[in-house]
Amino acid sequence: MTDVEAFAQILNFAAGFGTDTQAWADDITAVILGTAGPWTLITALPVKFREWRGGPRLPEFGDTGFHEAYQDGHNQIYHWWAYVNTAIQGGWVGAILVGIPANDIHEFVDFTESLKPPKERGASWQDYALSYNGLAFGLALYEGIITPDTAADAARRALITDLRDPVTRWLASTGNSWLPPNVVGAGLDRLLGR
Repeated sequence: MTDVEAFAQILNFAAGFGTDTQAWADDITAVILGTAGPWTLITALPVKFREWRGGPRLPEFGDTGFHEAYQDGHNQIYHWWAYVNTAIQGGWVGAILVGIPANDIHEFVDFTESLKPPKERGASWQDYALSYNGLAFGLALYEGIITPDTAADAARRALITDLRDPVTRWLASTGNSWLPPNVVGAGLDRLLGR
């Protein structure tokens, strides 16, 4: 079973409880990210740091079943759903004031990524595109275009289809090594002999 299919089944299971969209999404977010609410992208960060230190154990997904445009070898469900829930809980304001800046910060100026070993660095064009996919999916749920009952099938379609805009497709063709955290990380690798 792919990661996309496993998560789609989680979405279906949670829909069976019959809660409203915000409560449904927050319940899933609490399980997947260890936090909830409109500031998911901000509140998930300390949870992730605690996990690195042996704290709360969150489900570990990979990127199987995703369109290759979204595959970077990391936990893509975790990444995607943080953006989905930010848009569901915060609507357009959350997407614009939290989601878009968080995506830009993560991919372009989060130099903590530079300190990680090369295979663990998270700055990628795949994440950049997946974040926008998540914001759009979350806004569709927020607006009622997608409901908890239809979310599993909609998620399958959204994650197996390349929905990138032409500019992001072109930028991705340049490779991940040009993203600033990866440039700094490569310099540190040479300096530290890794």
